[in-house]
Amino acid sequence: MAISLFRVDDRLVHGQVAEVWSRFLGANRIIVVDDFTAKDTFLTRIMVMMSPAGCKVEVYTAEDAFEPICRYAANAAIRCIVLFSTPIMAEELFRRGLSIPKLCIGGMQRRGDRKPFYKNHHASKEELAALCRMNDGGTAIYHKVVPVEEAVDLQGYIR
Repeated sequence: MAISLFRVDDRLVHGQVAEVWSRFLGANRIIVVDDFTAKDTFLTRIMVMMSPAGCKVEVYTAEDAFEPICRYAANAAIRCIVLFSTPIMAEELFRRGLSIPKLCIGGMQRRGDRKPFYKNHHASKEELAALCRMNDGGTAIYHKVVPVEEAVDLQGYIR
C-alpha cells in the first residue's frame, strides 16, 4: 500500500511529522485532512511551507480527500502520510470506505470539552466514540510519538 501512515495529530504538519516520520517512511507526499485549514488559504500555505525537501503537502477537506487518497494508495510510486486533525475527520473517510488498517494517535491537545484519555492525549466524547467505531470496524488504534518508539495499543484507553 502506498499509504505509509494514517495519523491523527491536531498540530498537522510540524517537526515530528515533517522531519522524523517523513524521513523514516521515505514519504514523498503528505495529505492533510482538516476542514478548517483547507478553507483558509493562509493556513494552507503554512502547511505547504512546512513540507520537507522532496515531499509535497496537499490540504483537503474531509469531503474532498477521499478521491486523492484512494488514487495515491493505488500508486506504488507515491509514499504518502495522511494526517487527520481529529478522529472525526478520520472516521468520516473510514465510513466512506477508505481502508485504514492502523491509525496512529499523535498530538491531541487539551481544549474545549476534551478530557485526557492517555498520557497527554485528550479527546471529546464524540472523538472517543469515533475511535471506538473505527476500532470496532477493524482499525487498530495505537499511540506512537516517533517511529523508533514502541507502539502502545490504545483499545483499552478509548473505551
